[in-house]
Amino acid sequence: MREVLLWLRQHMFTVLIVLAITAGLALRLFQFGSIPVSLYWDEMAIWNDAQSIVATGRDMFNRSAWQPLFISYGDFKLPMYIWLTSLVVNLTNNSLIGARLVSLIAGLSMLPATYFLARRLGWGQRQSLVATALLAILPWSIHFSRVGFEAHLASALLLWSLVFLFSLTQLKITPWTRALFATLAWISSVAAFYTYFSFRYVW
Repeated sequence: MREVLLWLRQHMFTVLIVLAITAGLALRLFQFGSIPVSLYWDEMAIWNDAQSIVATGRDMFNRSAWQPLFISYGDFKLPMYIWLTSLVVNLTNNSLIGARLVSLIAGLSMLPATYFLARRLGWGQRQSLVATALLAILPWSIHFSRVGFEAHLASALLLWSLVFLFSLTQLKITPWTRALFATLAWISSVAAFYTYFSFRYVW
């Protein structure tokens, strides 16, 4: 018992970080697709357009899937979340999972992105791990990972674009790696622009 307590004291930081991240993952994945219990307006609109694209190659108004703005239910949605959700349609018939899976993946991807961005900004490993653990247990991050919010996907894309952008400041990278990071920063930022309107100004 004494050895266990001694080990815990010596590794308390690591234990707390692992517990926080594990708790964050569990809270995102537990009964995913069941809580919340039903789709809200935007999720239903996204799912219907995604299903229509897979079935016909066109949206629910018989317009091309490759359009910069979907009519949706009259609120005119940007296409990125709908396009990505259309990739999920063949994986599941459960609309509660299908309409939210993109947001879940976006939320999970924000955890390593937070760590990498903190490191690129010059933070130490411990501080970067703390930032990651805090994001893992933040209530808003957990909630948005469980619901199909376009803004959540845009947040993840914005975060990754900053990771790639600040990676360009690293001195010990080759020109080819620098070109790769620049391209990835451009792709993720443009994708964010075509996900949620506000991010055109935020970025």
